[in-house]
Order: sequence, then structure tokens, then C-alpha cells
Amino acid sequence: MTSPTSESPDLQIPIVFVTGDDEVMVEEALAEELSSARDRFRGDVELFSCVAGEVDIREFLGAGAQSPMFAEATILVLRRVDRLNEDDAARCVDALRQVDPNNLVLMSTVGAVKKSLAAYLKSNATARDTKLANDRAREEYLARALTESDLRFSSDAQRALSLALGNNVGLVQSVLSVLGSSFAPGLVIDASDLEPYLPKGGDLPPWKLTQLIEAGKTAEALVMLERMMTFDAKPAPLLLSVLTRYFLDLAALASPTLRTAEAQNGALVAAGGKGKAPFIVTKLHGVATRLSLTDYHRIFFWLGESERALRGGSALPDIMVLELVVSRTAELMRARLRPAPRGARRA
Repeated sequence: MTSPTSESPDLQIPIVFVTGDDEVMVEEALAEELSSARDRFRGDVELFSCVAGEVDIREFLGAGAQSPMFAEATILVLRRVDRLNEDDAARCVDALRQVDPNNLVLMSTVGAVKKSLAAYLKSNATARDTKLANDRAREEYLARALTESDLRFSSDAQRALSLALGNNVGLVQSVLSVLGSSFAPGLVIDASDLEPYLPKGGDLPPWKLTQLIEAGKTAEALVMLERMMTFDAKPAPLLLSVLTRYFLDLAALASPTLRTAEAQNGALVAAGGKGKAPFIVTKLHGVATRLSLTDYHRIFFWLGESERALRGGSALPDIMVLELVVSRTAELMRARLRPAPRGARRA
């Protein structure tokens, strides 16, 4: 971490500004700063998190203008401040000037910040730059990550991984996480083992995720989710909308009176969905009728929680928000795939 560049910063520096050109590495650094901040505060903290441009910037930062009543401090996490326009950047500066020095603001960017905000942060924030200066720095970062992993890699596997990641070496942690779920610790992985797990981009359709959830394959669904978000760079809101549409379709098909494909497709269209091939809609109808009304209430409650979290209502990273809803729904589907005991009713 570097110190502020100004000779005369504001009273105390309650701002940490994480920068870089790789969003994964910026997020990792932001998580480290948040963990460090939690350790520094001896008591409980109030935590607020959002992405710039999604909330009123003055209202959000206003939460840091005074000491919290029931916690030692307030931590505000504001991501992607490069998305602020000129007016909001100026409002951000005004709000930052009012932050109580006993609180903390963590900010991040992966792009250019408006001049007024950049000037203020240069003088008043502790800066942490995650950008790797050159190819050698990127190779060293990658080598260090592989060395610290429980897995072992042959030289040809290391070269293949380096070529696949290119400048996006921040993705290596996600690659290692996926590999760790498939290979035993200490195993030497060669290029042929690694190839199926390398980022290719755009080759994983979203229905592969819902297919695994429908089958109740929780572990496989979580691996698929991580591959989609890291290798294919599918955004969390898109994947959540896919899950929501899937369960809305199931809810529309939940009536056992829908006995024909025509009636089933009619119910789908009436609920805002799209008609499907007869064998597909009939299969979905069979899945839909396994779930009870209580099951649907639970599912849509989980989906609503996830949507609020992605909009800034949670400090959890997006992938953890989706991991939670994917694991819950997959486990529920797995339970409903098992035949109920004779005479029993679904909860």
C-alpha cells in the first residue's frame, strides 16, 4: 500500500482507493482491505456496499458522516467510481469531505476517474495500485499463485495457462478454485489435464446451469456457475435473470391440470415466458409439479434476496451471492427428485 501523495491531506485519511486494470485483481485487493479494516476495529462495524451509479452518491456516503450508534465504526465500500459522471463525481467529493474520520471509505476503479474526484483522492486517500507493470510482473504473479496452490503443474501446463490468461492473470485464482474441486491436492497437472478448464469465452450457454440445478447436482452447478462468471465473463445480473426466468416458467407450469403441451405452452406465454417444443415443455411440467407452493415461496424469496444483494444490499461478492441461491435451489430440487413416502405430502 502506498501513502497519500499530498503534503496536506484532510484531517485524517478515512479513504482507501484501490485501482488497477484487471477487475478481478482490484476486487481481490478490495476484499483484503476490507478484511484488514475489520481486524483493525475492535468492535462491531456497520458495513454498506454498492456500485457507483446505482444509488444516490450523497445519500450513500452520508452514512459515513457520523459515528454509528450501535457499532464502533461505519465502513462504506464504493466500487467502480470510474462510472460516476461529472456531476456525481463532484457530489462524491463534497460527501467525502463530510465523512467522520473514525469511519472508513473503501473505493475502487478499473478506469479513468473524473478530474475533480481524481484530484481529491490523490490528496486525501491512501492509494493501492494493483496494476502489473509489464509481462515479467504478470509472469511473477502467475508463478507465485501456482506455487502457493495445493496443486502442482508441469512446465507445459504453466505455459498453456499463461497463454490462455494473457494479461488477465487475475483470473488465475478462479481457475485454481475450479481445478481444486476436480483434482486432488499434490497431483501434477499437465497441459492435457488443464485444457478443458482454460478460459475460452462464450462457449457455455446459461441453460447448462439451470439443467444442473434441475437435476439437483449442487456441486456441479457451483462449478458451472464459477466457470460462467470467470471464464465466460457472464455478469451476475444476467445469470440471476436466467434463474428467475427458469423458476417463473416452472411456477407457470405448476398446475397438474395442464395435461397437454398446448395448454402448458399457453400457461407459459400467459406468464410472460416463451413457448417451447412439446417434449421440452412436457418435461418442465413434470419438474414443476414436483414442487409445492411452499417450495415456490422459498425459491422466490431466495431470488429476491439475491437481487437486492446484487443491487448493493450486501457486502458479499457477486459470485458468493449467486453461489448461495444456486446451492439452495439445487438442494431443494435434489430433495424433490426423491419420491415422497407413500401417503406423505410435500412441505
